Amino acid sequence: TVTARVVSSGLPARVDSAADLQTDFARQRWEELGLQASIAAPIVVDGRLWGVISASRTTPDDPFPLGAEHRLGDFATLVAQAIANAEARREMAALADEQAALRRVATLVAAGRPQAEVLEAVTREVGELYGAHAVNLVRWEGVQDEVVVVGGWSDGSEPAISTGSLYHPQPGSATLRVLETGHPSRTDEASPELGERHVIAAPVIVNARLLGALTALRPSGEAFPAGAEIRLRSFGDLAAQSIANEQAQAEMRASRARIVRAADEARAKIERNLHDGAQ
Repeated sequence: TVTARVVSSGLPARVDSAADLQTDFARQRWEELGLQASIAAPIVVDGRLWGVISASRTTPDDPFPLGAEHRLGDFATLVAQAIANAEARREMAALADEQAALRRVATLVAAGRPQAEVLEAVTREVGELYGAHAVNLVRWEGVQDEVVVVGGWSDGSEPAISTGSLYHPQPGSATLRVLETGHPSRTDEASPELGERHVIAAPVIVNARLLGALTALRPSGEAFPAGAEIRLRSFGDLAAQSIANEQAQAEMRASRARIVRAADEARAKIERNLHDGAQ
């Protein structure tokens, strides 16, 4: 068909009669639609073939003028520009939403809010931003590739995995790839329990050590936008900062306790020495 020719070549094409068609299927479709002549041109957006614009005539012995398919390409260029503008506006709106979500979480981290509150905010913001059905923050146990869920969120369409649950990521899954490589990953996963899924995952690195992964999933047929797994890492970094802050505070409290204990022991020793000296 004229559309298939454009898709395969990326160039304008024309068919002036059924005799120009090369397959029985194309000739059958031509007769079913009552076509006599067709022209088509590619719609190219950002260097890739986005689609095809075509025009057909059903009047016998009334072909399109020579070069009409190339002039149709001028209209295709206008369509491509309109599509590119619309996509750019959507991308800008998505970027603004992402920055707002990151700012809300960063505010909690900067305020020193409890780790549980920050991790809950991270998973919720990711879920709402990317339209995920479920988001989980997992910690790698490192024993037989086991992970422990330390935070989760669900939109209600997926059962939420309870905090503290232990499970094994499937071989080749986005979660396991992150734990093996330390880099963001995306994949389609399938399991008897959950069915097919689109999954993105990003590492959570605390003090230069891979602690776990932040994962989000959608059902089959609802793939995440291109590069979503890369942008997900920003939320993983905020979760890591909250975890690092709490670890630092715990270490500081332990250090203060050791200092106080050492001071008490030194004071008791001085008192004992003074008492013994007086004796």
